[in-house]
Amino acid sequence: DVTAMVTSTTADGHIAETRRSAASNGQTVTESWVYSYLASGVNDGLLAGVTLRRQVNGGAWSVVQQVQYAYYDGTQPYGGSIGDLMTATVLDGDGNVLAADYYRYYTAGVPNGYPHGLEYVFSPASYTRLTAACRRLG
Repeated sequence: DVTAMVTSTTADGHIAETRRSAASNGQTVTESWVYSYLASGVNDGLLAGVTLRRQVNGGAWSVVQQVQYAYYDGTQPYGGSIGDLMTATVLDGDGNVLAADYYRYYTAGVPNGYPHGLEYVFSPASYTRLTAACRRLG
């Protein structure tokens, strides 16, 4: 039997945590997704991160994986407009980076597109190559 539910919300109505529990072979495993939101700046209120944690039989929580989100804030010379997702970085339970996706968008005045329209997505492998090339170019 699997049970899933929103267990808490923030003061402004965002989901703060969801949990899912499943019982099997005498053990109950509960997974929790804890959501955080940006609290200031031009992207105030956007999702900042999600942490997946796990608990067995009511024991201590252990962090399994996290994802952190970064957004364009209007100060970058290219790549996106305020509120556009810039990167999604996946970390393991110890905070080590596992993967990162990078997003670029059309901005006002760019031909063949429209503001907030997705232009490129760099997968973890291509993002790694992109950052390495940028470091070499200096």
